[in-house]
Amino acid sequence: MTALKLLLIGAGRRVVEDVLPVVDSLNDSVQLLGIAARSTRSQELAGRARHVTALDEVLSSGLHHEADVVYVVVAKGAVPGVLGRLASSGPPRFALLLETPGLLLKHLGYLRRTALFPTVEVAEDCAALPWVDLVRRAASDGPLGPLHDVLLDRSAWRYHGVALLKALLDAPLRSGRRRPRPDGGARVELRFVGGARGVLIEPRDYASGHVVISGRDGVASDAPERVPGALPLQLDRGADGQLCLRLGDLIEPLQPQELALLGPAAPGQRVTQHMHGLKRVGLRRLLAARAGGTPCYSLAEGLDDMAVDAVLEKLGFWWSTPLSSMRSPLARGLASLALRPLARG
Repeated sequence: MTALKLLLIGAGRRVVEDVLPVVDSLNDSVQLLGIAARSTRSQELAGRARHVTALDEVLSSGLHHEADVVYVVVAKGAVPGVLGRLASSGPPRFALLLETPGLLLKHLGYLRRTALFPTVEVAEDCAALPWVDLVRRAASDGPLGPLHDVLLDRSAWRYHGVALLKALLDAPLRSGRRRPRPDGGARVELRFVGGARGVLIEPRDYASGHVVISGRDGVASDAPERVPGALPLQLDRGADGQLCLRLGDLIEPLQPQELALLGPAAPGQRVTQHMHGLKRVGLRRLLAARAGGTPCYSLAEGLDDMAVDAVLEKLGFWWSTPLSSMRSPLARGLASLALRPLARG
């Protein structure tokens, strides 16, 4: 298989802690063409000396046109500017991969710039968490049966939580409500087409948070001591002695490279406790699938997650309509048009 040629734009914390370790672990299927940032410099990143090239130099050299995918990992406020510079440097032939959620609500006036690229995708690692596949198997032909309720209690952050609930319940959103809690947090309840419900308890706190997944035939939780009768969804050891994920009798193996990205872990620990490491594993699986030709999370879904979260925070309620769901081309077009006066250039 020919390696995916990847150009990385950004050299901040997310790149250092997550993206570069993931890309380094995929050296047999992903070729890193270079790292672009504001200025040219040599810098130690993710444990290795790296050459970082100013974005202007990259664009003038045409290196980006050699890439299969250009992955933009910059501050959210800088995304519109990077989009404009990439789009104005010649007809793009590469796929564009953006960090979640793609664009913020206030930047949707720049959405028209994304139409200049052949494909635009979003690196939503929560949608590719390894335990999501495990839960899906338990729901389709395992001990849980079809899911009807998922609780993410302090175990996901805002639009990432929306994406995770979508991935678990595998259904479009219908409506949502957000209510403040006495402890200063919030309770977000999302209703899905088909009747399933997802609940997010904020704020996120991986150290103490947990998940509860309820199906027709059973319940699972990564904190079964808090949920009587729940099957444990936790780290465990498989028959080969290697660390894996387990839900009842079902296991999800973790490759050696994935275990390295996960970091120190032990059997019996909650998946929520290791969300940072498991999200790196999810990003690795996302990029590995992209190298094999499977698209990442769509821009429309990423924008929808963001818009649902933003509207719920401001208004406390949200309903899915062709005018409110960013999955709808009509809604995206109207939002882009309405916010275009705020977009410069």
